[in-house]
Amino acid sequence: MYISSREIKEKMTRKFETQYPDLLLYLDNPYISELLDAILDVVSQEVSELKNEVLLKKDISRRL
Repeated sequence: MYISSREIKEKMTRKFETQYPDLLLYLDNPYISELLDAILDVVSQEVSELKNEVLLKKDISRRL
C-alpha cells in the first residue's frame, strides 16, 4: 500500500494543531506559516519515501 506525502503532511499538521494550539497564533505571520509549510513538505516527503521503501521490502520478502 502506497503512502502519499500529502497524507503524512495532513496527519502531521493535525497533530501539530492539537498538541500545540498556542503556537497557532504565530501562524498569522505569513513568513512563519510559509516556513512551517515548507518544513512539513520536506519532512513528509522524506517520511513517505522511507515508509514506502519499507513497505516494498516487506512485500518482496513475503513473496519469497
